[in-house]
Amino acid sequence: MALALVACLAIAGCASNPAASPRASAASPSSSSSEASSPSPTTRATATERPSPTAPERPAPPELAGVWLRTGGAVRLTLDGTRYTILREDHVGSGRIAVEGDRIEFFNSGLCAAAGVYGVGVYTWTIADGLLTITKVEDPCGGRSDVFRSATFAREE
Repeated sequence: MALALVACLAIAGCASNPAASPRASAASPSSSSSEASSPSPTTRATATERPSPTAPERPAPPELAGVWLRTGGAVRLTLDGTRYTILREDHVGSGRIAVEGDRIEFFNSGLCAAAGVYGVGVYTWTIADGLLTITKVEDPCGGRSDVFRSATFAREE
């Protein structure tokens, strides 16, 4: 019995030797190029994973940056540098922004991603008589675009 255990351990030890393993030879440099270029299971994206676009470093200008409250509704919009947060009832959405002229882009909302919606929200913005209006150009995230639809925001004092 002890001899069988020793023999079994010796065989297992040989099998764990990378040179003796058939898996190691498939991944060795002598493998064909198609085997070497195929992604490993740990790097393969699933159907639900999507790449997150990277926001360029274009922060909100001083006149846009700050905390804004939607008139007639309980929504708080914070624009701080290249970050944004939308607080609506019990929901908080946040991500990155990029501003160029009157164009503002919203990236990487956790709430949009949780709903399986990916992409960049593109809007224009204006401030008139102290009220901020953000108008949708295109946005795949309906929850975010609902916040801005037919709404104005007053700067929080």
